[in-house]
Amino acid sequence: HFRNRPDPFLHAFDVAGGLKSVSQRNNTTTPTQSLLMINGDYVLARAKTMASKLQATNQPPHQLLNQAFQQTWARTPSEKELAQALKFVGGPFTSEADKIAVEKLIDFCHVLLNSSEFIYLD
Repeated sequence: HFRNRPDPFLHAFDVAGGLKSVSQRNNTTTPTQSLLMINGDYVLARAKTMASKLQATNQPPHQLLNQAFQQTWARTPSEKELAQALKFVGGPFTSEADKIAVEKLIDFCHVLLNSSEFIYLD
């Protein structure tokens, strides 16, 4: 990222210009921001990278999903959340050797990165 070249993705989220100091950033919420998070190349690329790194750990599905929750939400999932996540990625998995299809894992990571718990701070 160069100071004199604004990033189009961050521009939608009111990033301050790199050439001037600002005491406070504008704070807006627009539909464009949500659309960029859901359909934008940047977030999808982050989901693919995350899924790739998770797959490289060669963990069983439930541990893999636990790690995904930990990385995005900074907490372990509840039993209900983990059960829903396993179902989303194609479970139930009957053995430790079962693998999650990479396309499903990318979709799951994309969902986590677009969740309110990831985007907003309480």
